[in-house]
Amino acid sequence: ALVSRGMDGFPPAGAGQAAEMQGEVDVPDIGRVRIRYRLKSSRHHRNTNWFWAACFAEVVG
Repeated sequence: ALVSRGMDGFPPAGAGQAAEMQGEVDVPDIGRVRIRYRLKSSRHHRNTNWFWAACFAEVVG
């Protein structure tokens, strides 16, 4: 749930988006965390599904 909160305000995942984006969340007992997301796609027959996948996180402060 915390990882998905970092994507609040992101545009819908799709072919025309930036390859990477980042967001920040407050994590209890840790503090502020910056999460980097990569744009990914998955194909099934003729359909392509786009989604954001978390790939890196670091404590900001």
